[in-house]
Amino acid sequence: MPEKQKFVPSPMEMENLTTPERKQIVKRNYDEISRASLPEYFDPPVEQPQRAEIAYYRCQTDQVPVY
Repeated sequence: MPEKQKFVPSPMEMENLTTPERKQIVKRNYDEISRASLPEYFDPPVEQPQRAEIAYYRCQTDQVPVY
């Protein structure tokens, strides 16, 4: 039985990241924040039922008669 070799990951490339910019924290009043709007619900229109032959029409060209 061959001996398993130890997994050695490939060395990672070093990358120097730029230092993040300092930003000023802005405090807001509770009244300045907009409220979440509620979704509007509507009743979909009632559609007429269809027969399966109409709804799932299949082209007849693939049915070749056998003589």
